[in-house]
Amino acid sequence: MNGHEQLQGFAHLRDRCFFRLSGPDRARYLNGQVTQDVARLVAGHTRHTCLTNAKGRMQADGFITVLDDSLLLDAPADVREVLGPRLERYIIADDVEVHDESNEWQLTHMLGMDLMEADLQASSVVTRSERFGMVGQDVFSRGSRLGAAKGRELTAEELDDLRIRHGVPVWGRELDAETLPPEAGLEARSISYNKGCYVGQEVISRIRSAGKTNRMLVVLKLAAGLPADLTGALLWTAGSTLERPAGVLTSWTAAEAAAPRMALGFVMRRAAEHGVFGLRLSEGRMIDQAARR
Repeated sequence: MNGHEQLQGFAHLRDRCFFRLSGPDRARYLNGQVTQDVARLVAGHTRHTCLTNAKGRMQADGFITVLDDSLLLDAPADVREVLGPRLERYIIADDVEVHDESNEWQLTHMLGMDLMEADLQASSVVTRSERFGMVGQDVFSRGSRLGAAKGRELTAEELDDLRIRHGVPVWGRELDAETLPPEAGLEARSISYNKGCYVGQEVISRIRSAGKTNRMLVVLKLAAGLPADLTGALLWTAGSTLERPAGVLTSWTAAEAAAPRMALGFVMRRAAEHGVFGLRLSEGRMIDQAARR
């Protein structure tokens, strides 16, 4: 194991919104809205899912948790205004209610820690999840008090570094309203191809049958000496004279990290077989190389 796989500590995930679905039809109804198979979810596990439109493009992503009498969906705070109306839009004869409880829940994620090291409320819900590519534990608490822990509080930079190295896309970087879940590598993690119909299923299933997307998300190892901010950096097939780039960087680890810098980027499928890419920075300077891990 390397140091990132042994990362230990906790993080308060503050930029989340929370929607709770109650009523006897909650599981069946939510199953028709998300790519995950809600019927197969069990208490004690939190699973990632996508919400797509009729064209199969993402409207939001989030995590589903099974509670005693309801289902809890947490998602990036940026999608709150979209997610609420989307969850309610298809309720017709279903006995289900959607509650926006974004101001009622707090979420703490723990990595490599024992629950004995956490100060839990009696009503806290603890689940297993892989939010950043490693198995960890989510602690959901109601009210304003965040769960305290005796371990070290992880920084946002450490968590971003971890999820990049594990190829985990996030909303606002790799995921947006133009993204098709399969091109972001979310099939195994977030998509069920054996469940009933859901919004966007026809397109997602057609992509699987065709066996390809126009682009794919890859993990890259960056060359040394790059600037800290790689916004706008484009990928080019090494040695290529093509006028069109092969892809674009979306996320990258910190420049001061002791381990080699890593990045996530979308690469056009026609160039995916190449293991090495040139990196063209925003000012036009070309640096070799960015190699696929």
